[in-house]
Amino acid sequence: MKKFIIALIYWSLLICKGYGCLATSSSSSPILVTTTTTVAPTTTTTVSDCTSCTAGQVTFTPMTTPDTEDAVNGGIGVDGNGCSTLTAICPANPNPGFFVFMQFNGGEGGPQDVTGGAVTAVLMCVNGQWTFTQDGITRVITEVNLTTTTTTAATTTTTTVSDCTSCLEGQVTFEPMTTPDSEAAVSGGTGVDANGCSTLTAICPANPNAGLGVFMIFNNGLGGPVEETGTEVTAVLMCVNGQWTFTQQGVTSVITSVSCVIVTP
Repeated sequence: MKKFIIALIYWSLLICKGYGCLATSSSSSPILVTTTTTVAPTTTTTVSDCTSCTAGQVTFTPMTTPDTEDAVNGGIGVDGNGCSTLTAICPANPNPGFFVFMQFNGGEGGPQDVTGGAVTAVLMCVNGQWTFTQDGITRVITEVNLTTTTTTAATTTTTTVSDCTSCLEGQVTFEPMTTPDSEAAVSGGTGVDANGCSTLTAICPANPNAGLGVFMIFNNGLGGPVEETGTEVTAVLMCVNGQWTFTQQGVTSVITSVSCVIVTP
């Protein structure tokens, strides 16, 4: 019996040394220690792709008619945020003082200079596509072209009385809407000026996209009046020698058609 008690004490000492001893009594329970580990949340930020755009994604259309000029690639750069940029350039009008219009994607109105100076637009790379923001609207750009006002129409000076009453409304074609970036040109009807000569009013309706530009185009490429705020554009054509004409920047052009281009979202 004595040996059994000694063995029991020996094993108790070993257990206390290895695992620690739990104090117990008739009115207490073992003390349990719980450890809680908190893992910090991870925030992932997604960065948009603003560096992978290439110059080849935009077509710079060359001169195709006397009323156009070559659109020029001004090269790729980097903005203050490290994003790629591409500069599109419309050279100054070779006829000093006459309009230069930049257009995007085959007909969307862009920046313009009514004095004939060079026009530039800095395209921004956003999610792998070139974009341009105008009037608060950002659009994807795949093509750049330009239209200029020219001096191709002759200016007539005469001391004889010209035929200014025989012009007919049907001599001018008012082009219908053909694309989302156009509106139907409207005839405002014929009238008579203070000299008894016939007039014909051409109208481009207000842009349905409030605040965005409206461009009147003559003869399928000759730049006409512009309203950058998007309101209605009008031009009063004059009957001269049996032909409808319009004078801007001191140059008188014979007008045979009227079309309207609008800036779209």
